[in-house]
Amino acid sequence: MEIINKLYDMTAFGELIEEPRTLLMLFIAMVMLYLGIKKRYEPLLLVPIAFGLLLANFPDGQMSVTQATDENGILHLTLLEIAKDHGIMNMLYYSLIKTGLLPPLIFMGVGAMTDFGPMLRNLRLAFFGAAAQIGIFTVLISAVAMGFTLKEAGALGIIGGADGPTRFILPSFLHLTCWARLR
Repeated sequence: MEIINKLYDMTAFGELIEEPRTLLMLFIAMVMLYLGIKKRYEPLLLVPIAFGLLLANFPDGQMSVTQATDENGILHLTLLEIAKDHGIMNMLYYSLIKTGLLPPLIFMGVGAMTDFGPMLRNLRLAFFGAAAQIGIFTVLISAVAMGFTLKEAGALGIIGGADGPTRFILPSFLHLTCWARLR
């Protein structure tokens, strides 16, 4: 019995039993990997998010971020000292996320990988891009007129323009046109 207790303490099973929600998050990560790789649903988004979920929820992975306070002195450390004393996740957090550098890098990478060939071959699809831009500015101007601040109106404009109708209509339209060409 003592051997089983030692094995239980040495492995991550103890943490899984203490925190069963970790299993749910690992299951969600596996589903996202399956959808991204096998079904090819938004693989540029689902696969990295799923790997992040796996890393963050790996039992006893110690991937949490130390909050910056004066007591732990993390505010006054260099990035290499943060990595040495607090781990790689803290270094990545304070160098990429806290500085705001990571989101532009991600969107630049996704934009650089975008294939505009189908749109250039079928110029009717350019109207979907134009609809997104018109939607952005229409929502932006409407939100400012309703009393939102410019930053709030900008956030609403981005969501209302590009992530709304065009994000759902364009893929279904492309799928139907590709299916019609195959026949």
